[in-house]
Amino acid sequence: MSERRDFKRWVIDLCFEAQQGLCSKCGVSLESEPYHAHHKNKDNTDNSLTNIELLCVKCHHGTYAESAYEKHKAQEVKTLIDLNKLIDSALDPASKISGAALEKLLEAMTLALRVSRNATEVDYGAMRTPASIKLQRSMADQDARLQSFMDGVMYGVKKALEVKME
Repeated sequence: MSERRDFKRWVIDLCFEAQQGLCSKCGVSLESEPYHAHHKNKDNTDNSLTNIELLCVKCHHGTYAESAYEKHKAQEVKTLIDLNKLIDSALDPASKISGAALEKLLEAMTLALRVSRNATEVDYGAMRTPASIKLQRSMADQDARLQSFMDGVMYGVKKALEVKME
């Protein structure tokens, strides 16, 4: 049996550019969301450029029969329902829940969500926008701002010369 091989970073960067920084399934921007590199043909030893696609965490977990992402989301929904019940009971004047007890319960719920994320490995292997692409985009934005500034200066000089000529 062959051992899993992860994609090289340069292959991921090329794919990120080719997909224009968008999830190949749902189209969400991967610049603001963590994402996974996915083997399209499910052969995790085939790291060819044609066998890679970048997916947001939700879409990547959706490619598996039993989605860890969905398990975690179910835990989040359960926790929110419990939180709403807790808030309702705390607001009830007949309730004898102290602020300290309420705080401890909220901490326990937060911990349950963290444990759920770790246990279901929702974020395992998630990547962020490559630094090289962030730098390229930042430089392009800076160039565009500089060009806009220079266009404004040239427009102002042109208008000043037109006024002076009159």
